This record gives sequence, structure tokens and C-alpha cells, in this order.
Amino acid sequence: MTEGGGVLLVAGSRPELGQWDPQRAVPMKPARPTAPLPAQEPALWLAEVVLPDEDASSPFWYKFLRRQGGDLLWEEMQEK
Repeated sequence: MTEGGGVLLVAGSRPELGQWDPQRAVPMKPARPTAPLPAQEPALWLAEVVLPDEDASSPFWYKFLRRQGGDLLWEEMQEK
């Protein structure tokens, strides 16, 4: 959970990242067992995504988003 109770997700161009569908995005979790404090931002968040060996070297794009209630907030930066 993020500050304010939202969920941090990663979505992207690969099927394993939901192919940009936020309903299929991968949930992330904080690297530490407790939520980060605002003074410690940016915090480290983790998500595990397994890519097939034959596709592991192919380029793909992703973005982070936050789900809070029924609202989705995509990061404003271009895809990585």
C-alpha cells in the first residue's frame, strides 16, 4: 500500500505485464515490511515478473500506476 492506501502496480507492453491493461497489471510491494515514510521517498518497491528465456532479451516498455479505490493514476513520464 502506498501513502494514502493505494496500490502500486507496473503495466507494460508484454503479456506478463498485462499488455497495458491496468486490470492485469502486476502489483508491487515495498522492499521493507512496513510502508515507507514520506520523508524516506523515493522508496524501493518490488515486483517479480518471469519472462520466457526466448523473450528475455527482447525490448519491452513499462510504466508505474497507482490504484486507489476505483481511480487509476498513471505516471506522467514516457514508457521506460
